[in-house]
Amino acid sequence: MPDLLTLEDAKEALRLKDEDSTRDDILAVFIEGVTSIVEERVGWVTERDETVEVRSCGPAVVLQGMNILSLTSGASISDDSVVDVSGMYADAAGILRNKDGSHLPTSPWRLTMVVGMDPSPEAIRRAAAEILIQGWATQRQKPGETPAAFLVPNRAAAWL
Repeated sequence: MPDLLTLEDAKEALRLKDEDSTRDDILAVFIEGVTSIVEERVGWVTERDETVEVRSCGPAVVLQGMNILSLTSGASISDDSVVDVSGMYADAAGILRNKDGSHLPTSPWRLTMVVGMDPSPEAIRRAAAEILIQGWATQRQKPGETPAAFLVPNRAAAWL
């Protein structure tokens, strides 16, 4: 999964020196975690291919996530036969339908799609930076100090 923040963005938010690479590995882990936290709240943000399993018995199915940019391909799980997705669309809420209103395939199949936001809104990137700052602060705590009771600070929630 691509990250919402670059290493340079993260260092700027945390006011770390660019030339200091001693914390880059742990910072990369934090950036990945922040991206996951944001995407749990607002759907897919970073543009990438995602494949999901679809099970349907009607004309529509809700996909796990929002921000679907395009449908790429489909394949049956049982025999890998092609499922034609050219006549399908996913709306802004992530609901997959056939354009003609007919039922979707009833046997389980895999859907590959391009997801994300292009470009990522600045408000979401700012929220990611705020979450990173909150999480990074736990690295500076003294033994015995109580960490913050919430993962997404109110400042970040306001941006989301």
